[in-house]
Amino acid sequence: MQERARYEVVEGGRGWVLRQGRIPLVEFPTEGQAVRAALAVCRDEGLGRLLIRRACGAVEELLPGVHSLETREA
Repeated sequence: MQERARYEVVEGGRGWVLRQGRIPLVEFPTEGQAVRAALAVCRDEGLGRLLIRRACGAVEELLPGVHSLETREA
């Protein structure tokens, strides 16, 4: 069985990176921008979860079907 794509938003030294697995796709200056883009991608691809990894080591899981793009700050 083929593994489904997994997207993550990761806090880096210069901003926030949206990546697919370990492959960086695009960098954003703010967390809000990166999360909104990632939620849109996850919804488009029918994925059920999104991980946010902060530099401090904290990990947050969002469910794209539950979280609204409008409620995330830009």
